[in-house]
Amino acid sequence: MRVHYFKLSQVSKYFFGCTIAVLAAVLFTLIVQQDIPVTSQNYTHIINKIQTNKKAVSLTFNVGPETPTEPVRKILKNKQTSSTFFIHTAWAQKHQDIIHRMYLDRHDIGILLDKSYSKDYEKIYKQVIGKSPSLARFDEIAPPEKLLNQVYSEGYQIIGSKTLNEVDNSEMWLQPGNILSIPLDDSINSSKLVTRVMNTIKEKQYSAVTVSQLFSYGPGISEQ
Repeated sequence: MRVHYFKLSQVSKYFFGCTIAVLAAVLFTLIVQQDIPVTSQNYTHIINKIQTNKKAVSLTFNVGPETPTEPVRKILKNKQTSSTFFIHTAWAQKHQDIIHRMYLDRHDIGILLDKSYSKDYEKIYKQVIGKSPSLARFDEIAPPEKLLNQVYSEGYQIIGSKTLNEVDNSEMWLQPGNILSIPLDDSINSSKLVTRVMNTIKEKQYSAVTVSQLFSYGPGISEQ
């Protein structure tokens, strides 16, 4: 009769390896079932900046279902500045007259998406401005990969941003090609912030343009 001897270290390594493999399989299953974004997502689809040396930035605003826009729109009009508004469909359905005024003021109009996309969204904008938007943005940082790819495949330029909550002395936010997102949750504070931003842009001899104009200066990059 043969007697087999096993080293304890070998047995430990074997069981440790099996445990890691099982845990990895369980984690992968949970990610797939819950549609959790994984690191292989095509975040290169999301443009956060334009590669250029031109002293230009783009001011953008996310317009949710109940977001006030008129105070900021009037400031931009008085300063003869064009920007980009990403508009949620629920807001667009109620404020088509304002969208028309934005378009006449030469602002870019983009679509703000949450957890779904439908080609029906385009109909609203075609009725108001005569064409479908070419820009889209998600209202969450990490949208599901399936939805991200769907919107990209429809031909949209998916735009990210650097959120600007305050104008500080470092002025790191003011770099060539930056796409800046200014919150509109509070109309008073938003108006003050936009005014400070515009004053700094003028002082530093930058220009504020739409995202579409910014694309004419160079390629989009997904730099965070």
